[in-house]
Amino acid sequence: MEGITQCPACEYQLTLAEQGAKTGKCPSCDVFFAKVLARREGGGTVRASSTKSTSESKRGLKGLIILGLLALLAYLYATPYLTVSSLRAAAEARDAAAISDHVDYPALRQSLKDQLNSHMMVSMATEMDDNPFAAMGAALASMMVDGLIEGLVTPAGLANLMAGESMEQASDSDHSGEGESSPAKREVFPDASMGYDGMNRFVVAVTNDAGETADFIFKRHGISSWKLSEMAIPLPSP
Repeated sequence: MEGITQCPACEYQLTLAEQGAKTGKCPSCDVFFAKVLARREGGGTVRASSTKSTSESKRGLKGLIILGLLALLAYLYATPYLTVSSLRAAAEARDAAAISDHVDYPALRQSLKDQLNSHMMVSMATEMDDNPFAAMGAALASMMVDGLIEGLVTPAGLANLMAGESMEQASDSDHSGEGESSPAKREVFPDASMGYDGMNRFVVAVTNDAGETADFIFKRHGISSWKLSEMAIPLPSP
């Protein structure tokens, strides 16, 4: 073979005479140059194929990672909807323990107390100047609010509120105690509208029989957990 001055197998240096003979065979190791070169070219092809396979594997792994991240984001987005669904099922079954899993009772009670106390203070504002006992009345009213809320914010009371009952109805129908069925079970969150109000708030709006809307506000706890933490309830005009 022309241009070969050294055996590609054993690296034997061909003499000028051996190069001129053009036998294509090494006089030292008796190997044909063409076979060695062909074998090497074939090895190069295999390496190229291996490199291509590795590149495709990396692309496949990257695609799986992206799909996994998208699935995780979709799940995180759906978590408050799943929480509402679980709470609805628990409330309709009057399962007190399951209801409690989705409620932040201290935060919810404080939310309702703040609303009622604020409403009461506005209602009594006009009486404060003319009535010397108005301050005492306001203090007593605040104590009554505390008692009302403590009795209302129970699994059974919340189930009634989520069914669209007013505070008075929900409180009156809770005499049987926590977790027990009220005389007439109603659908929970009937015709409710729901959606995000920021990254960490999720609002479920329920309209009662009088056409008034109550907002049940869920707040994020951790990454994927949500709990009912506030309520915005319809109150009579002062």
